[in-house]
Amino acid sequence: MAVNKVVYDGATLVDLTGDTVTAADLADGVKATGADGNPVIGLMQKVTIDAELSTTSTNPVQNKVIKEALDGKLGKNETAARATQDGAGNTISTTYASKADVSALLSTKLGVNSTAYAATRDGAGNNIVDTYAKKTDIPNITVDAELSDTSMNPVQNKAVKTAIDTVTASIPTKVSALENDAGYLTQHQSLDGYAKTSVANTWTAEQSLNNVNITYERYTASSVSGTSTSATPTASTAVYTATGNFTLYLNSIASNLANGQTTVFTAYINANADYALSISVTGVVKYIGNASDVAITSAGLLLNIMMLKDASGNVTSIVQASKLS
Repeated sequence: MAVNKVVYDGATLVDLTGDTVTAADLADGVKATGADGNPVIGLMQKVTIDAELSTTSTNPVQNKVIKEALDGKLGKNETAARATQDGAGNTISTTYASKADVSALLSTKLGVNSTAYAATRDGAGNNIVDTYAKKTDIPNITVDAELSDTSMNPVQNKAVKTAIDTVTASIPTKVSALENDAGYLTQHQSLDGYAKTSVANTWTAEQSLNNVNITYERYTASSVSGTSTSATPTASTAVYTATGNFTLYLNSIASNLANGQTTVFTAYINANADYALSISVTGVVKYIGNASDVAITSAGLLLNIMMLKDASGNVTSIVQASKLS
């Protein structure tokens, strides 16, 4: 909505209601505001005044040009009648515009009440030279056709749109498309192979536990079904019933040790009579007490054997036997 008057707190700040400017009062393209507050764009055509005589131009010509032409044609001894003609013998009054005619023409172009100087002013009476920028004063603006990290110019809209679309198209839409996606979950994976806190965990591979706080331990003890006179244990604990002289083959346990590792094997051997006990293992065997103490009684025997493999792979077994009563 057009505004032609602004009153604030009883004071009139802007009042265009008395303006008389019209499109015919302004040079072509010049903008102003009318009494109704709407913009007014000038329609008055620019008057071009020639700076030299021409046989084809229909524009008015500068007074001084006519004067100079006449001065060049009027000789010292020529009659006054000659002064009314140009060099070609044409009557000046019919061929050239007089100053009065030029003034009248300008008044017609600029308005009934306007004078020639009004061509230099807008509808508000402002000097156009002071109020409006000349075409030559407006700097040329270079608009870049592509993005640059050094240019201070504006850049074409389509160049920015193309750059944004290119970046958007290159953004991966899934993790597997990233260069560093290794190790990231790309889908739901089963946790069955991981240790749980609320259920039993069965480990088949060697576990390296540097500091273990265990409240309660249980072992699955290997045993020989029925009675036997020999056994080859593969677990850390075992229970046997001897029916005669008994032999333990321990190389299967020792072979599971890596250099620098240690393990303890515990066995309970019960019997219905006294029998001899033999231990078969590669390496050095040492006894706590006498070797003769390692024997099975009818009350049973508790056997503890600590096995150590040194850095060179040599195995040492330390045997402790406790006869039960």
